[in-house]
Amino acid sequence: MPVTKLPKTKRRAFTYGDRAGRKRFRIVETCGQNFKRRKQTAERWEADGWRKGLGQMQRVLYRLRRVMVARSVFIVPDEAAAQALLALGVIATTCPFGLPQWRSEFNTTLASKKIAILPRNDAVGRLKRCRLRHPSCNLRHPSESSICPEYQEEEMRSNGSPPADPESSCGSSV
Repeated sequence: MPVTKLPKTKRRAFTYGDRAGRKRFRIVETCGQNFKRRKQTAERWEADGWRKGLGQMQRVLYRLRRVMVARSVFIVPDEAAAQALLALGVIATTCPFGLPQWRSEFNTTLASKKIAILPRNDAVGRLKRCRLRHPSCNLRHPSESSICPEYQEEEMRSNGSPPADPESSCGSSV
């Protein structure tokens, strides 16, 4: 039986559109064999085709048109996670290059929505969730503190005692 060689790289693209549904740019993900190494690049849409880089293109949320009409939206780490939830009938979004690149201007789009944030389940993800919930959080790296000061303050206000489990806090380290 002949052995079939796997392609050296796999490529998938996630297209971002504006409020009217017109394509604006796409994030192209190139993975090495068995998806071991992942590289993301951006391409903007121009009248005659795709061009490398975003240039001055305004960044928008992934699946923006669906997000605009939804009441509830999940914010997920990347486009692949948003696609997986969409296959289950759930509206989910992210931003170009994933949650670590979240911009405050995206919050206005989601202002009237019920949102749930599903970050990566590691120290970096918990730190990002903390920054989304507490924009003035001054933690720079998950190892700086076991508990985000704003999270601790929030817990004290809500139940009168500090968080019982530091590992469950939004800015905890692993």
